[in-house]
Amino acid sequence: DVEGQEYFYLKSKNKINSVYGMTAQDPLKDNVVYKNGNYEKAEREHWALKSAFLPYQWGVWCTAHARNELEYCIREAHKQATFIYCDTDSVKYIGNINLYEYNKTKIELAEYNGGKATDKHGITHYMGVYEEEKTADRFVAWGAKKYACQYGDDIKITIAGVPKKKGAEELKLAGGLDRLQPSYTFYAGKLASYYNDTSDYHIDIDGHDVHVTKNVTLKDTQYILSIADKYYDILQDAVNYRKAMDLMHANKRHS
Repeated sequence: DVEGQEYFYLKSKNKINSVYGMTAQDPLKDNVVYKNGNYEKAEREHWALKSAFLPYQWGVWCTAHARNELEYCIREAHKQATFIYCDTDSVKYIGNINLYEYNKTKIELAEYNGGKATDKHGITHYMGVYEEEKTADRFVAWGAKKYACQYGDDIKITIAGVPKKKGAEELKLAGGLDRLQPSYTFYAGKLASYYNDTSDYHIDIDGHDVHVTKNVTLKDTQYILSIADKYYDILQDAVNYRKAMDLMHANKRHS
C-alpha cells in the first residue's frame, strides 16, 4: 500500500510465484513423439522432468503449510463471527475476530527469520500475519477468484482473468455489484493468445522484406462470468436453509 511502488510490488510477486512454480511442476511428463508430421502422446508412458533443479517436495509442503494457516483463520471465523468466503490467503467474514495471539507468534517468527520490511512511512510489515482489511459495505462472490467489494462509491474486484482497475471501472459504469451475475461479460483489457504455427510468408513494410514465420498474437477478448455447478449447489443449499429457518420462525409466531 505504498503509492508509487506498485510496479516493484508486482515484480517481487512475480519472482516469488516463479520460484514456487519451479518447485510445483509435475515431475512426470507425458512422452510426446513427432511422427509423420503429427505430435502423438504415448499411452501410459512418462519421462522424468530432468530439467527440474528444485525439489518437488518443497512445492508440496509449502502448499500444505499455507493451507494449514488458512484453515486456522477459517476456523476462527466460524467460532467468532460468520464465515462467508476464503481465498488462498484471505478470509472474508461478517462480524469481528481476534487474532492477536496468532499474529504475535507470527511476528516473533518473522523477527527471528528476518521476514519483515519497513516501508518509507516507517511502518514495519511482517510475513505470515493476518492484516485486517477495510470493512466493505457490500461483498459479492460467485466462486474462487470471482468476487467484488464495495466501499462507498468505490468498487474493487478480484476476478481471475480480468484486470482489477479497468474491470472495476467497467462494472461501476454498468451499474455496480448488482450487475455482477453469472453470464455478465467483461471487455476491459483482457487479452487472448492466438498461436500461428503454420505461418510462413513475406510482406513489404516501408521497402523492407519481412519474413513472418511461427508467432503468437495477443488480441482483445472478453471474459464471461460463470459459476461452477458445485458452487451453485452450495449457494442453493444456503438459500433452502434460509427458507426453512424463516418458515420455522413464522410457524412459531403463529402457534
